[in-house]
Formats: sequence, C-alpha cells, structure tokens
Amino acid sequence: MALTAVVALAACGDGPATLTSETTAVAPTSVPSSSSPPSTADSLVEPTTTLPDATSLWSRECTDQLGATDVEPVDATAGQEFGPLAPEPGLRIVYPIGEQAESWSVPVSSVLRVPGGTLVSLTSSGPDGSERVVAVVDDSGSVRWRRCFVEMYGWSGIVDAERGVVDIEMVPPDGGGPGWWAFDLRTGESQVDSDGRSAELTAEAAAATAFRTDVGFIVDGGMPSSWLQRFDEDGGLLWERPDLTTLGGEGFRVQETDGGILLVMACVGSPRDDSAPDWPPCPLALLGVDMTDGHTMWQIDGRHYPWLVSGHYAIVSRGASDDDETSLLLDTRTGEFVPDGVSDAPSAFVTECCGGYEYNRVEASGAVAWSVATYVLNVWFPAAFPGSGATVDLFGPSGTPEIEAHVNGWTDNGEVCADVGCDQIEVALFGFEPGATVELTCRWQSEGEWQEVGSLPVTALIGADGSGYVAEVCGTDLQAEAVQVLADGGMESNVLTPRP
Repeated sequence: MALTAVVALAACGDGPATLTSETTAVAPTSVPSSSSPPSTADSLVEPTTTLPDATSLWSRECTDQLGATDVEPVDATAGQEFGPLAPEPGLRIVYPIGEQAESWSVPVSSVLRVPGGTLVSLTSSGPDGSERVVAVVDDSGSVRWRRCFVEMYGWSGIVDAERGVVDIEMVPPDGGGPGWWAFDLRTGESQVDSDGRSAELTAEAAAATAFRTDVGFIVDGGMPSSWLQRFDEDGGLLWERPDLTTLGGEGFRVQETDGGILLVMACVGSPRDDSAPDWPPCPLALLGVDMTDGHTMWQIDGRHYPWLVSGHYAIVSRGASDDDETSLLLDTRTGEFVPDGVSDAPSAFVTECCGGYEYNRVEASGAVAWSVATYVLNVWFPAAFPGSGATVDLFGPSGTPEIEAHVNGWTDNGEVCADVGCDQIEVALFGFEPGATVELTCRWQSEGEWQEVGSLPVTALIGADGSGYVAEVCGTDLQAEAVQVLADGGMESNVLTPRP
C-alpha cells in the first residue's frame, strides 16, 4: 500500500532525554472546550461553517468547495528526489487571516504534499471555540477543494494513493469521538473513520515522527559540555567524539541524511563557555560525520544552521545574525554548496525554535519544498519545474477588495530601524483586479497624528484570483502608536498596534 505520512508541527528543541536528536510531535498551543463533532461512521460529514457568538479569526467566512470526480491530478514532480529549487516560489498560498481577536491564537498550519497539489490544514483556537480549514491547492494555482469546520483540531495527515484518500487527524476539543477522517483526494468528500483504522493510523503517524536515540549528544548532569556519541542496540558504545560538544539551548542538533551521514551543528575543539562576552560562546561548525565510525567527512566553520535536511541535500543559512540570514543549498555527501541551488532572499527558508516552528518552518516531500511563514505558504518546486508563480487565496476569490496587514518579524537593519528597531509589516490583498499592480505605502501614528513612514512605495502584483502578498511593506518604528498600510494612496488596511 502506498502510504506517505507527515506530522507538520515538530519541536526544534532538545528534550529531557539522555540523547538529544531531531524532531518530536507537539500538542496544540491552546485547546478550547466545546461540543464534539458528528461521529457516525460510514457517513458523509456535513461541515459546520459558522462559529456562534464568537469572533472569527478569518478575514471572511469560509465556504465549502468540492472538487470534480472526473479529474485525475497530474504530478510533474512525481518520483523525483530533492535537489536544486527554482529561485522563486512556484506557488504562494495566502491565508485569509484577519486581525487577531483577543485571546485567540494565531492560526497554525499543517502542510502535506498530495498528488499534483499541496494540502493545507489551518487551525485557529480561542476561548469561544475553534475553526479549521482543510484544502488542496493544485500545482497550477487553483483550489481543488476546500472544507470548513469548527470545534476540530489535529496536525497529522497520511496519504493513501491506492485508496484515493488522505487520512487526516480530526480531534474534537474534548478528545473524544473519531480521531481520523478520510478525505477523497479529488473531491474533498469525507468519511469518519470509515474503515475503523484510527488506532492503526495514530500508530503510523507516531512512527513517522520517531527519532533515533542511538546517536546524539550525551547530557552530563544537564551541563552544556556534552559530546557526540553512538551506541549499539544493547547500549554499548560504538564511537564517541569528545571534541564535538553541543551548543546548548534549543534548535538543530543531529540528523541523519541519505547515505549514512550525520549532519551535526556543534562546538568544535572547545566546549561552550557561558562566560564568553560574545556569541557564539564556542568555535562553531557544521559537520558531516560518518554514521558508522564517527569520523568527520567534511567541516564548514562558522554559523551555518540547517533549515531543511532532505535526501542528500540541506538548505543551510548563512549570515552573521538572524537579521541578515540568506540561504544556500548544501550537498551533504561532499560538504560543498550548490551554486544558485535555492533562493537567497533573506529569511526565505527560516525555521524558528522555541515554539516559533509552529508559524515559521521549512519542510519537504519528494522534490518539492514549502516554507510556512505564518500568514502565507510558499511552495518551492524543482528548478526544472518552477511552477506557475501564482498567488492563491485559500478561501477563493473575494467579492470585495480588502487589505490585511500583519506584524511578521523584527529588524534593526536600515536607517529608520538601526537605533530603535522596527516591526516588519507584511500585507495580504484580496478582491483586487486580476493582473493589476497595486502601490503600497505605510503610515504610523505618533502623538495622535498620522505620518508617512520614510520608505519607498512597494508594488504588489495581483494574481488571477484577485489576491496578492508582500512579505515586507515597511519596517515600522516600535515607538509608533499605530501602523496602517495604504493601497494606491487611498484604500486603508486594518490598524495595527506595534508590539511593546
């Protein structure tokens, strides 16, 4: 049976285990308590699309859209291995998230590659309930199907191409009822655990997220002077590298690549010194270590964090700090970078730690990668199949033009932001004229008066469904009282209050 499993949300940090390695599944950040969904087996489930007496976190109402039964998805990248990617996203899926209501969590998305498309599961939760959208966007840039639910969350998905379905974890807030629903890959029609496979699917999803515990950094009394070791199945020491010690804190540590190579980020030669005045507190390097005997196959000195490891390649950051990081594609077999292997746009492939991986992370399946950036999903196709470059509104074309501005990150770069720091303002546009260009500017409020931000206008390109997205319209002084984006000098976005 052709099965592909994924759990999109995974912790970057080290756990309490003796050996520390890669990802583990995490629970949702907030789980509301409310009524359970329908639980009748072998029956189609009718969606509920409104949340009574509560403020929706979507910018407009989600409506169901079923796909065609006679259209078979075509996947141009099927069977290909991960490698060099096109320099621009082949697809940009914009999440229609409105201004965050009080006590609501920012929606968290799980992503899964399905034949010929990308499945997105977007979940928000708050004191009045939860909302969830499950949709498939075709590689061509159109929404294949979309389903809208309330009082439901879940992160895992397993594609079963032989059955023609994707099994998705659908958990009510009280934890009862069916754990998995089967969605038809072509139409989006769903059944509640129609084959009684919930226990089997849960076990399979757990196995997909399990990480190896025979190799990693040994934690000596919780101190950061731990070193790299590998053990056999009986607990006997196979090899150790006292010269490679952990940097400590949360983040990437050790991961096996195809070909039996361990990708290791470590302090090299001397352990971490917490009394050091500068960062990093040790000589830092990224290494390729032979899994069988522990010898170093290659070493790249300096600050290079792997944002994604897939097959024989890794997308690796370069830059002196978080604010100026760009990306390189690394061949993990040789330790050499692939020229023009990925986009070098700043923060194009950022994966955060410490809980931020729920909103900013990079994943891959086969030859396709995607980068989740809170309010937008960028899908990156192989260089030979760059994709359409379309911008897609996950909720479908809007009948009314609207601008949704959000705070997405922080910077101290540039003349305005160097001294005081700035919030980075991004914007999503819906309901505009397809193919149009829209000029965006920012203004902020100081002492009750609005004034323009001292930066050049930014142009947004509108896609075929009337949507657009700009990753950074402006950086706004943190001392501002309020921030707003203007389109073509007139239409106004929501008003944002910068973070303190």
